[in-house]
Amino acid sequence: MRHYRFEAGHWQPLSHCPPPDGLLLGYSVFTTLRWPLESCWLRAHLKRLERDAQAAGLEPLGPVPATEEALALALPMPERQAVLRITGFPVGVTAQAFFRGTPLPLATQWWCSLRGPAPVLAERATPPDLRLHPLRYEHPSPGTKHGSLFGSLNARLRLAGPDEELLWLGADGQACETTTGAFFALGADGSLQAPPAGRCLPSVTRRQVQVACNGLGVPWREAALPEETLSGLAGAFVGNAVQGLRAVRSIGGYALPWPPLALDAWRRIYADYSASATACPTTSCTLTPVARTPGRASS
Repeated sequence: MRHYRFEAGHWQPLSHCPPPDGLLLGYSVFTTLRWPLESCWLRAHLKRLERDAQAAGLEPLGPVPATEEALALALPMPERQAVLRITGFPVGVTAQAFFRGTPLPLATQWWCSLRGPAPVLAERATPPDLRLHPLRYEHPSPGTKHGSLFGSLNARLRLAGPDEELLWLGADGQACETTTGAFFALGADGSLQAPPAGRCLPSVTRRQVQVACNGLGVPWREAALPEETLSGLAGAFVGNAVQGLRAVRSIGGYALPWPPLALDAWRRIYADYSASATACPTTSCTLTPVARTPGRASS
């Protein structure tokens, strides 16, 4: 894994170990994605990170690049498929000073970590694989992707294996998202439903799936998904920017039936999303790797 720190308008490679995980996962905002990624979706990740920093009272990384050339220099791009994580967290502020009302925005340090290779997306969509376990959890800030989720991390450690996820429910018992990504429900007629946007994190993958549905003619809508209705879903899947889309085998111990129309819709959405996720960027051919030479900050 390689680490960079943003200093004086440049991403500087680090020769020493990064701060402890507790600091990165504490009061922080972050985004994680797989590279390569189309420029429009990479820019969407950076725009969300900018909004999250503002919401958390942190100094932004910088303005989101408006041109392809500036975007190419905005991050230390890896030379091959990899997972890229950008994290911002306050520095030089003690807990006592913070809770006494330190003026905002807080002095912020930005880190970028690269690890590879990226997880291999399945060659074909063969559900089911994931088992979801509903659990009520009140997200402290549902519109912001931040690292202060020790409760969810600890709860996830109780699960038996990598094919299990927690499905977060709000205080009203309605589905929100999982521990690792956006949640999507399929009807027996092949239509797609997702929890209302205000109940979950502003997922870039969710927007990608919506674009895929629009292009494929798959009906899409936001809908409340109470816990008592989840066992009656025809199918479901989970998506994030690193692992892609993964089908769900069961929710709360109830096996999903996956009838033909739901299975067909899933395979079409999966194929469309995976093709764009694994292809080299076509609209951003100027995004050349700059991992060996730290790039300049965009202006």
